[in-house]
Amino acid sequence: MQNGLPLQGAGAAGRAPADDRPTLLCASSFGADGMLRLRGRRLAARAAAPLPSLFWAAGLSFSRAELFLQARSPALL
Repeated sequence: MQNGLPLQGAGAAGRAPADDRPTLLCASSFGADGMLRLRGRRLAARAAAPLPSLFWAAGLSFSRAELFLQARSPALL
């Protein structure tokens, strides 16, 4: 799976499925440990602009690695 979508085919021949509607993370429930559980919901249609979201997951985050070079971090870390 890549980005929550199962690839069709293997290796270099693998392709993303034709249904490329975006996924929005939504609260699902609280687990037995009290942690909030999230689930992805596929939008009914593509949005005209990026949608704000209350949740973030690393698997849904895409940027060039140079972003990390530009980000400042606290000196004590």
